[in-house]
Amino acid sequence: MKSVKNGENTLFLSGNPGREKGCRNKLTRRAKDNINAVYDGMGSVKGHIAFLEKHPKAKEDFYSNVYPRLLPMDVNTEHSGSTKVAMTIRVVQLEDKNGNGYSGI
Repeated sequence: MKSVKNGENTLFLSGNPGREKGCRNKLTRRAKDNINAVYDGMGSVKGHIAFLEKHPKAKEDFYSNVYPRLLPMDVNTEHSGSTKVAMTIRVVQLEDKNGNGYSGI
């Protein structure tokens, strides 16, 4: 969107407050609203679970691509002494009832 006054771009002049801090981009907000509407239309959590149970490849994709993004990347904690933390995510090769291999989660 352009803001022009007397042939001069006034959109980025000093003194223009711009977007408020924390205000989301309209496109981002609209995309998230649309994704939520689709999710609600599919039955929300129960519908998602039913879909994943019927589609092993989608379940694999969910646990290898979506779920790890929900886990905290950085864990800050206060402690005294020594602490050792280890996290292991293991994907194993399984066979379905037809003998076809797939990564089961």
